Amino acid sequence: DEIGTLALRFNEMAGRIQDAQETLEAEVAELAATLRGNLARVVQHGKRADSIVRNMLAHSREGGGERRGVDFNALVDEALGLAFHGARAERPGFNTAIERRFDPALGRVELYPQEFMRVVLNLVGNGFHAIAARQAGAPAGFQPQLRVSTRAAGGKVELRVHDNGVGIDAATRARMFEPFFTTKPAGEGTGLGLSLSHDIVVQQHGGTIDVESRQGEFTEIIVTLPQQAGSGG
Repeated sequence: DEIGTLALRFNEMAGRIQDAQETLEAEVAELAATLRGNLARVVQHGKRADSIVRNMLAHSREGGGERRGVDFNALVDEALGLAFHGARAERPGFNTAIERRFDPALGRVELYPQEFMRVVLNLVGNGFHAIAARQAGAPAGFQPQLRVSTRAAGGKVELRVHDNGVGIDAATRARMFEPFFTTKPAGEGTGLGLSLSHDIVVQQHGGTIDVESRQGEFTEIIVTLPQQAGSGG
């Protein structure tokens, strides 16, 4: 009869409404979980950025504008840590093995701490960028690695930053220290990093900066500085 038919349709409609409500609740719960996860990542990246800024400000307050003797290994190690946190903040999930080969006999080096910190941050940051670029298209067995070495030799100190990233072709190597030259996508680099690093090392510290690379395999940047001001040759 009509009443029975209406009751059946009503029950069907009620069931559909309940199903829709359950589906909506599940979608809302999933969206809320996603938003909470995104918010947690934003907070985490904000803390990392705050840590980087605080450390850089601390260096600027420590007389970074004056040339003075500093613990070279400690400065390089701190810059390495800051650059790694920066890379992780820029690329969530990025990771790489980091090998430190610091010469324990190196001691103190006369330099401009704040300026040389910028050099190490730039060189290590470029290494992380090269590793991430190779990692994106590498087979499952690829093991990313960055190696930072220091060495004292004959009144000079040597810093080497070696990555097993995408490498640099000959044409790029010939221009990589030119102002405004960059191979990074638009918005990711100013092209001033290596140019400024070159000026800081060569003009400000009387040192040298060189590069060795094999495309698709590795890049190694070699920085050599006089251990004492005025002793460079």
